[in-house]
Amino acid sequence: MLDGGSTVAEAAEDTIVATRQFARRQLTWFRADPRITWLDWQAPDLAARAVALSR
Repeated sequence: MLDGGSTVAEAAEDTIVATRQFARRQLTWFRADPRITWLDWQAPDLAARAVALSR
């Protein structure tokens, strides 16, 4: 956008798409890592579970 190659709206859409793609790549990467423990962000005891895992 800064060099005139696209409009502000196009640049914003390109950024949204690239961010979504990056997030998918991260999920794929982290799912394969056995060191990662997924926690439910809605769990009422989320903080306690996270602390318990760090010990």
